[in-house]
Amino acid sequence: MVKQWSKIINKLPVTFPQVIDTWQRTVSETPDGTAGYVVYSDCKLGEGVTNEQFYDAYYAYAQAAKKLGDVAGRKMIWPQTGVEPDWDYDFVQAVFTTSIGAYGKNWTNFWEKAEDMPEFEALAALGGSCANERSFTIVPVKN
Repeated sequence: MVKQWSKIINKLPVTFPQVIDTWQRTVSETPDGTAGYVVYSDCKLGEGVTNEQFYDAYYAYAQAAKKLGDVAGRKMIWPQTGVEPDWDYDFVQAVFTTSIGAYGKNWTNFWEKAEDMPEFEALAALGGSCANERSFTIVPVKN
């Protein structure tokens, strides 16, 4: 594995310092605290919206979502170094579940209920957008 490390690093969609040097704020966790599948998106805040305002609304949404059966964890990530000069976003959003299967199940079981949530509407009212969605998964390895 160590011999192949440079090959793995070269396949990452970001520069290596960006991977190391970030500031992250947890919005929510998966029920068991693990993450085996994650979807990252580059996001812009709505006009005049601060990171703190967005986080507060996102946190309220995540807490309400869990009560409806949502099993996804969420983070807001701010790269500190290594950002490409043409990266025109405010933060990276990470949405993760224990597995790709759990992500699909969550999408089917939870999202039908989400559109009627006042917390979802409040979050959407802040505006903003996300783009460049990419996903990563792991294969669990036992020692």
